[in-house]
Amino acid sequence: MSKCKIRNLRENPFALYSAEEEIEILREIYFEPKYYRELMDNAINGSSRILVGQRGLGKSSTIHFLFKDLSNNSTLPLLITRYDGIPLTKNENYFLYKILQSLANGLAKLMFTNPKARKYLNSTQKKRMAFFLELFYDKDTARDYYENAKEIKRKKRLYLLCSFYNKSLKAINLILDGLSKFGTDLIRRSIGLDSSDIQDAVKEYFHEVNLPEIKVASIDEVVSFGRDRLKEMLDQMIEISYSLGYHSIVVLFDKIDEFKDVNSEVEKVADFAKDILQDTDLLYTKHLSIVFSLWSEVKRSLNKNNVRFDKFKDINIEWRIDDLEKLINKRLAYFSKDKTIPVTLETLLPLESDRLQILSLADSSPRSLIRLLSELYYQEEAEDVICFSPLAITKGTMQFCVKFDYCSLQAMKIGGKGDLYSWINKVLQIKRHIFTYNDVIDTFSMKKDTNAVKYVNDMLRLELVRELIPLDDQEERTFEVVDPRLKYLISRGITELL
Repeated sequence: MSKCKIRNLRENPFALYSAEEEIEILREIYFEPKYYRELMDNAINGSSRILVGQRGLGKSSTIHFLFKDLSNNSTLPLLITRYDGIPLTKNENYFLYKILQSLANGLAKLMFTNPKARKYLNSTQKKRMAFFLELFYDKDTARDYYENAKEIKRKKRLYLLCSFYNKSLKAINLILDGLSKFGTDLIRRSIGLDSSDIQDAVKEYFHEVNLPEIKVASIDEVVSFGRDRLKEMLDQMIEISYSLGYHSIVVLFDKIDEFKDVNSEVEKVADFAKDILQDTDLLYTKHLSIVFSLWSEVKRSLNKNNVRFDKFKDINIEWRIDDLEKLINKRLAYFSKDKTIPVTLETLLPLESDRLQILSLADSSPRSLIRLLSELYYQEEAEDVICFSPLAITKGTMQFCVKFDYCSLQAMKIGGKGDLYSWINKVLQIKRHIFTYNDVIDTFSMKKDTNAVKYVNDMLRLELVRELIPLDDQEERTFEVVDPRLKYLISRGITELL
């Protein structure tokens, strides 16, 4: 490992940006936001919520910690991040399928790691549980069991389970190779449901349907059974979970806006999520709550689609400047060699004006703040320094603002990345943070006011600028550049991003 440039830091604390990259140390560096405890209490008590915020504000980190913390509160958390097989519209039953599949897997995992739990189920519940395993089984379910079995062996817990693992490894490997006919039999045996006559449970839902037909049922076939039947299964699985000791179930939906089929387009994300969010009956299911993580711009589109945010409360997760500083200080403390005198943001940026500028350019985003500090770190040419030099601050800040991925924050696209940057360059060419139609006319040598109006309307539509509330005696409309990074570039005389 190369020597860290900053004295008292054992390595570069700004090398990684996302929760997925830092999963192993997330607990040590995570700064709990003010809304977190309320969100967790709401979820445990059956109140569904939507986490609303731009990318980089920490939605995935929050979802990760909810999943971990809820597991210790007689609550069964279910994390859903894969949306393959779900159509972009008219998809409520598909979301129900994903919830049911995740719930069946979660309940089976409990009985796999705690075999005694099954004694709390009556005969009918055991048959239903065995049937649900058949109906919602797939390769990922087998992979989960395989990983659980390895973990049990690694920790050397429970001799009988370790013995089961050793005897069943060959069969589990066959499952992973795609021989799914071994999968559900193996899983049912591992949780003590191998003797259940699940044909009775099959007939309970599907009259005159044989078990082999259920074994090969696809997601489309199960969804075609209808919402009422799927909801009945959900109610019965919730009843099973209650018998197993869970007081509540929390379904966590994350990364919906990253699903490849929605292509990060706001309207597509809204259309994709609206059916499940409009189902107030599902949201009020006893002992069940849902937490959605969504891009903030999606909320506006969902409002237009009659999603009831008065019933499904949204939580804005934007960070205040003082909390951003506390967040980065916790990260720096983790990477400090001497914990009694840890490195802080004030250590790295002794001038308050520099700290305020850096925090402002992060624009409420922990990820952006870490990336900005990373630029300062790489621009620092000296070694074993206590704080960033003025030159590193200037060069790093400029690099951050020039190279920033403005497309990642774009809610409305006119013609792709090239077109967006064309309009950003027009904003920069005006050379003013606050401007009027006359400034646009002068900048681009326009002959008609209508051309200036069109320019500004496109800037407004792309949310590059916003209109300011006019003063009482002000007749001319004025507009302000929104992004603090573009304001910084304007102040530095930059008129074009390549």
